[in-house]
Amino acid sequence: MKNRLIPFVLFATILMTLIGCCNTVPKETEAPQTTAYEQPVMTAMSYNLYSADITDARAERVISLIRKYHPDTLGVQEATAGWMDRLERNLGDEYDYVALGRDEQGRGERNAIFYRNDLFKLLDSGTRWLSDTPDTVSKYNASACNRILTYALLERIADGEKILLVNTHLDYLLEAGQSLVRVSE
Repeated sequence: MKNRLIPFVLFATILMTLIGCCNTVPKETEAPQTTAYEQPVMTAMSYNLYSADITDARAERVISLIRKYHPDTLGVQEATAGWMDRLERNLGDEYDYVALGRDEQGRGERNAIFYRNDLFKLLDSGTRWLSDTPDTVSKYNASACNRILTYALLERIADGEKILLVNTHLDYLLEAGQSLVRVSE
């Protein structure tokens, strides 16, 4: 199972990075951008929230940045309960989300996926542990801590198009995570 899961996670991580890097955010006064196939462009943002101390000033900067770019989807990593509370309070009118903590009973940091509720309908979602037993709270022996991926299958309200989003945060101690970092340098 380990050998089948790692390539999927690496592919999903690279795909989310490309989606986030390659799309532009249209100005609010512009008509939605389209591709050569006349499909609307979807914007995505990824944000690692890690902070040992959540200050009001930092939280305001993060929320302001998200509002400025107003992405269709947003993946956050290392989202503690405090971060999730702030994000939900400040984005809850426009965004719904899926998230489950990486530790027992859903506690611990989350790799949440937020999506604009005026653009998408949630069809399915879940969390898998990056380990030999992905359906239960677990980790590889060499991992620093439990690592997860969160997925959301969304349907675009405008045209019924389906999209699968995957959000993860790779372990810096595992060889697969180290290889991805070396490739990106």
